[in-house]
Amino acid sequence: MRPAATLLSSIALLSVSALSAAQTLIQAQIGEQHSQTVYAMSLGSYELENGEIQSMREFYSTPWRDVRLVALSQVLPNVGVIWGASTGERGDKYTIHPSLTLGVTGAHSFSDQSSISLSWQGNLGGSLIERPCTATFTLGGTQDVNCRLAASTLPPAETLELLLDEPVPERWRSSVTFQHRFWPERTHAKR
Repeated sequence: MRPAATLLSSIALLSVSALSAAQTLIQAQIGEQHSQTVYAMSLGSYELENGEIQSMREFYSTPWRDVRLVALSQVLPNVGVIWGASTGERGDKYTIHPSLTLGVTGAHSFSDQSSISLSWQGNLGGSLIERPCTATFTLGGTQDVNCRLAASTLPPAETLELLLDEPVPERWRSSVTFQHRFWPERTHAKR
């Protein structure tokens, strides 16, 4: 088992046992969208001018994947606060910054058969920043270059414009859910 997975299992168990009846762990995740993007970039490679193969794993891998824990705390009978954080992730040529999750959710029942719930959640931080490599070219000498595009036909300076600098994928999320049961729940009489 990977060290991050073992740690997450331990944290999740501690968090669940530490939460009261008014608190619930609603998300425990290793490797969100940015982490998956970086992992996909680590699978590539290219051939250097001297014939050696340069693996991208050296630049885009890490023993620690981004871990996110999010909980819901009940503050009123029909209102809860969503809160949590992610650890972030760092490799040789990239950083996924830690993030903070805050939100609110509420529900109202119109009857035994109808209800509505509203939820709003925001994520602060969590951006993905990619850093350049330094490469030595036969023509052009030593220059900064986007690691992923060092073997492309683009001039090194142009590859720098394609370095990733992306905000958290889901900065704001809101939802409205209306639920109505057309047939009431049947109760089973005891004999």
